[in-house]
Amino acid sequence: MLPLTSIVNIFIFSAYDITFFYLFTVEYLIVYLSRVIKRTGTLALFFILLALPFLPYFVQLVLYAAPEKTHDIVFCSFSMNLIVSLAFMPFEYTWLRLLLRLNAVWKRVEKKRRTFIRQNVIAISLSVLIFTIILLLSAIFIPEEYKQTDNKPKTEKINDTDGSYIRIHVSDYENFKNLQRTLNIHLNEQFENVRVSVSSKENNPVVYSEYSYISEGKTDYFMMPLYPPSDFELSYIADEKITSIVTIEACKTLSDENKRIEITKTLEVDSFKKNNLEEVK
Repeated sequence: MLPLTSIVNIFIFSAYDITFFYLFTVEYLIVYLSRVIKRTGTLALFFILLALPFLPYFVQLVLYAAPEKTHDIVFCSFSMNLIVSLAFMPFEYTWLRLLLRLNAVWKRVEKKRRTFIRQNVIAISLSVLIFTIILLLSAIFIPEEYKQTDNKPKTEKINDTDGSYIRIHVSDYENFKNLQRTLNIHLNEQFENVRVSVSSKENNPVVYSEYSYISEGKTDYFMMPLYPPSDFELSYIADEKITSIVTIEACKTLSDENKRIEITKTLEVDSFKKNNLEEVK
């Protein structure tokens, strides 16, 4: 059962990342060699050998994993729960075999309970010491390129109310009795990401557009490329009966100052606004 689980782990985790192939192959070899082990000390040694290849990953999780991500592991889907169970199964079975061996030893030395307790306290203390040493060595020998540093850029949020960063011009045209709205957007600086959305409290304000967009709730988001040009326009058929809010969110990173700037520009367009009203024939 245990070697079969280890083989399944090789296929599952290698399909996710090929670098896991060597890790779980070592796990399979250790599990296969420990099948015939019956002595308690030797079995404990194999348990340590089984855990040793995974210690660098454990150190990375403890030091750098986001605490809120543990919620995704505990409250995960059935398939993810099955994968996590398969990953832990070799350790659980080996630990269970070790506990059964200790229970058998306890029964044999029941008449010398004090001696047995003293020996187990020494053994447990040595195990904790060995585990601590291995943990420290794993943290030391992890290559520097795999160590994440807490050097995240500071975020500065700016609400652009005076058009210092972003300017919007709205033009409405009557096109076959439909209200065609054009947004002419000018960016005063080069931004990495720009998101343009049109929202309303009533219905989706965008009825149709030749530009790619997605709708979430009562907000329509236009798909924008990375590093968009400084001047661009978006045109769409608008619902003329509702008031909409045009929101532009732009961000860029200043590597020299280790700072990230997020700009937000909003413009409310009422239901009867028809700037430069013309009839397109």
